[in-house]
Amino acid sequence: GIVNGKIKKHLASICFVDQPFVKDDKVTVAAKMDSVAKECGSTAFAIAQICEAAEVVLKHGSEEAKSKYLPTLVCGTPAAVAGSDTNVNSNFDVTVTAEKTEDGYVLNGVKKNVFHADAASWFIIAAKEGDDVKWFIVDKKNAGISVSAGEIMLGFKGCKVGSLSFDQYKVPETALLKGNVEATLKSIQALNMAAISSGIAQGALNEAIEYVNQR
Repeated sequence: GIVNGKIKKHLASICFVDQPFVKDDKVTVAAKMDSVAKECGSTAFAIAQICEAAEVVLKHGSEEAKSKYLPTLVCGTPAAVAGSDTNVNSNFDVTVTAEKTEDGYVLNGVKKNVFHADAASWFIIAAKEGDDVKWFIVDKKNAGISVSAGEIMLGFKGCKVGSLSFDQYKVPETALLKGNVEATLKSIQALNMAAISSGIAQGALNEAIEYVNQR
């Protein structure tokens, strides 16, 4: 895994090891994310993905989904969020389709640029039913989904960016996330990315100061 050695000790010191899902307020979580990012941006980003998935399931998931997926996070199972289907820096664009059935939905299409596609066990994903965007919990072990591990990101060596391909993937009604999921994600992602960026910058400065003092 990406968490070991010096990083694991640091995570333990701020109560993140064996506790990726915490009940702290968002500012406290962001402060911890900042602290992790000083040592490793990839680890901080992985934790951010888990926290974002947990927040969405808590706020928008069914009771069945909460009881099924939230305990997996406490046990250390990775999760990830896949909203836009194209470039992560482009406008929000959803091409994966969701077709309503008697007992749920059927998904078809491809999501690109999915962080931790190979490591995550389940995902929060967006799909279109007509003109409406709906959000679902997708379990990687179910039939109808294939994963491409993708490439390692420059500067984020612990974060592979892959793709998810859906071919008649069946989603139960209980996996539908209700409410304004996009708004929830935007608020927490903005805070997390600011914290991670701040942490990486401080970590780089710390390394530079240590190096200069050795010369």
